[in-house]
Amino acid sequence: MNKSILLGFLILVAACNQRNNDLLLFELVKTADDKLDITFRGEGETVEFRMLEGLHKTLIKNSEGVFKGQLKIQNLDDCIFSYHFLVQRQDQSGKLVDEEIKQKTDGEDQFYLWVGKKRKLPMKQSAELMGNLIARNFYSASLSDNRQLTIYSPKAEKSDIPIIYFTDGQVVEYYAPYIDWLISEEIVLPIKLVGVHSSKIVRYAEYVNQGRAEMEFSKHKSFFLEEVLEEIESNIKEWKGKRYIYGFSNGAAFCMYAGINHPEIFEEVVAFSTSGYKAGYNGQNEFEYDSYPKFYLGEGKYESFKDNQISMSTLKYNNIDVEFKEFGSGHDYNVWRIEFIEYLKNRFGA
Repeated sequence: MNKSILLGFLILVAACNQRNNDLLLFELVKTADDKLDITFRGEGETVEFRMLEGLHKTLIKNSEGVFKGQLKIQNLDDCIFSYHFLVQRQDQSGKLVDEEIKQKTDGEDQFYLWVGKKRKLPMKQSAELMGNLIARNFYSASLSDNRQLTIYSPKAEKSDIPIIYFTDGQVVEYYAPYIDWLISEEIVLPIKLVGVHSSKIVRYAEYVNQGRAEMEFSKHKSFFLEEVLEEIESNIKEWKGKRYIYGFSNGAAFCMYAGINHPEIFEEVVAFSTSGYKAGYNGQNEFEYDSYPKFYLGEGKYESFKDNQISMSTLKYNNIDVEFKEFGSGHDYNVWRIEFIEYLKNRFGA
């Protein structure tokens, strides 16, 4: 048997076994009136169903010792969201101990995933990249320090290739196999991804221009919008492509700031679940320019915090071309990746 076929078969068998074992423990079923019936058959004193940074439901144990609950979630067939269970069990001393029930995976996908009937998963990815993925240190004079960049370059890189800059650049490693497959199958045009790693210590301060951390924000802004762009683009012979910027949560706040306050730099801003930047509120933004980039915005309907105020009417009033998509999820990194790849298909379809 071909080795790749055998490997695929073994992975499929392992996935099926995992799913069968999970279904012995819990089950999620959509009812006719768009409610989610949740059943958990494991042992415990209390069981809570948790959408990742979104809705949650405490399940009630029935006379048969089975935990059950129900949640109203609109348009379940269109939804994708991550979830897990929080179970409290008694240890030998009688003390209640929390246990999180998640997928037993070694990668980044450590949550179970609800996939509505109208959505298609899993996404395909390259087992071996056709393009090139590198991680390298870049010294920033603005930061007076090294900062890592993760860069994906497709196999065919022309002088007009679009470049998408990621505010949380560490995720490029996880996005690249999916995007590489789309490019190799000629589903999307070749795209270059430049991941600018965020600070592990002062991430919020670098992305959100507030209060005493304004100096950190200013240094990071110079690093990102000047030094990184110059470094990447000067190394592509006669580059004449367009720039895009993508981020989520606090990283999306930086994207919003860049698009509104430096509109000449990027062709389009892609910001998901923006947290920390209030566009159109409290007079924080003057909208003093005649033209702006496009904005593609999205957020989870059930996010557990609503710090991501964006006035769509204000953006449109200032002649900004803005598109918004509401995700049937919480503040969910799995959904951000899935929806970003959907965005790429729509925007860069071959």
